[in-house]
Amino acid sequence: METDGQILGYVKHETGGANNRKAELTDQFACRLCGSTSCRRRLDGWNRELIECSECSLIFVPRRYHLGADKERRRYALHNNSMHDAGYLKYLRGFRRELLAVPISKPSVLDFGSGRECVLTRLLRDEGLWAHAYDPLYDIGKDALQRRYDLVVMCEVIEHLRNLRDELALVRRCCVDGGYVVIRTETYTDVTDFGSWWYAADPTHINFFHPKTMSVVAQFLQMKIRGGNRRNIFVLG
Repeated sequence: METDGQILGYVKHETGGANNRKAELTDQFACRLCGSTSCRRRLDGWNRELIECSECSLIFVPRRYHLGADKERRRYALHNNSMHDAGYLKYLRGFRRELLAVPISKPSVLDFGSGRECVLTRLLRDEGLWAHAYDPLYDIGKDALQRRYDLVVMCEVIEHLRNLRDELALVRRCCVDGGYVVIRTETYTDVTDFGSWWYAADPTHINFFHPKTMSVVAQFLQMKIRGGNRRNIFVLG
């Protein structure tokens, strides 16, 4: 299940020309997380080419397969991720328990990639937390980036990020020293069949993480993995 507005780091790539071809080559042969050029093509990705980094194990989708912003919004509009959906609320309340377990009393929270309805933000406010939403696709919360937070949450967001390093750097800037980042995303394993994996079938999912990759994400954020189930929830601090 995913939130309905994650398109952070959206950069338009529909136009052609030499600059776009150059960006395409860079996208294919340099890992968008660790920067390694030790990458290989995979052809098992639901009619999309995939690039796998041999250093950090990130698997990512080349830019030419990325949906435009309007198509992303139309796809998210198909999701019933609202305060009126009992299944979605149950899912988020379960995730909220992970957030409330972070060892900071009454943390300030940034819901990074909140989606149009900002449901997780509302649930955290119901717990008396000072929570703010941010999602540029829906023009939500630009002012929220002007301060720093005890806890930055990315719930079903990181797999959508087009400019992964830039967005993670923004997450780091938004988190106080000694704070936490909690990431919810499905990870793949050495036996995952991308040709049948439902998570890879979503055309808005363009980054796929191995548990090993999440250690590299933590290192990039100058953190370590402190908790979570280390399968689809990672608590970094």
